[in-house]
Amino acid sequence: LDYGGKTGGADGDTYVSFTETLSFQNEAEFIQGFSGGGGSGTTTTGTFVGNTVAGNLIHSCVGWQSASVTITNWTDNAGTPNTYTIITGPTLWGASSAYQHECRYAKNVFAGSPVKITVTFSSSVTNDYNVSMVEYGGLSTTTPFDVEATDGTGLSTIYGTAISSGSATTNYANELIVGSNDLTGGGWAHGTNFVSRATGHNLEDQSVTSTGSYAATGVINSSGSLYWVQSMTTYKWATQPSATFIPQIDGFLPGP
Repeated sequence: LDYGGKTGGADGDTYVSFTETLSFQNEAEFIQGFSGGGGSGTTTTGTFVGNTVAGNLIHSCVGWQSASVTITNWTDNAGTPNTYTIITGPTLWGASSAYQHECRYAKNVFAGSPVKITVTFSSSVTNDYNVSMVEYGGLSTTTPFDVEATDGTGLSTIYGTAISSGSATTNYANELIVGSNDLTGGGWAHGTNFVSRATGHNLEDQSVTSTGSYAATGVINSSGSLYWVQSMTTYKWATQPSATFIPQIDGFLPGP
C-alpha cells in the first residue's frame, strides 16, 4: 500500500498481510479420438494420430455384422501391450440380432508412439465392422470404471428419434460419462449435454459433478427402418473432492 507518497506501514498506516492456500483437482480431459474400419477379414484396426500419455485411459468400441463370430483377441502395439477389459457386450442387436457391439477399456496405459488397436475375430467378417476409440486424461489409474448400461433392442422409422442406453446410478460425484452408438444405416447426432468425439461408433462424452441416474442418449437423423444400439460407460475422475470442499484462505492481520 502507498499513502501520501510513503511506503505502506512506514507512516503508521494500517495494512493487511495474508497467505493463500489453493487446492486444485484433476478432471477428465479428452485427449484424442479415432474412428475407422470396414471391409472384410478376420481383423480390424484403429490408430491414434498422436502419441499416448502414460497413465491415461483408452475407451474403444467395435461393431460387426455377424451373430456367430466372436472376438478372440483385443490388443495394441505398446511395448508391453495394454490390457483391454470388457465393459459392455458383446451385445446382439439389429434385425434377427445380426449385429454385435462391444466396448473395452485400458487403464493407466503406457506412454509411447501412437497406439494401434488390433481386434481379431474368430472367423472372417464379410461386412460392416469398424473400430472407434478415445484417449482420456485425469481419470483414476487404479479403478476407473463405475457403471454401465446398454440397450440393443431399438428400431426407428422416424427422423429425429431419440435413443437411450437406459440409465444407471453413479457411485461417485465426479465422473466422465461415455456413450457409444451404432446404426444399421443413416446419420446420428449426440445427445443433450454430450460432445461427439468419434463418428464410426458415434462416441460421445460429458462430465458430471454429482451422483445420480444417468443415460447416454442420441438422436437419429435419418428416416427409414433403422436398428440401433446405445451403450453408456462411466469412469471416475482421479480425485474426488469432499462434499464440503471449499478453497481455504489462511490470513494474518497485524494491528496498526
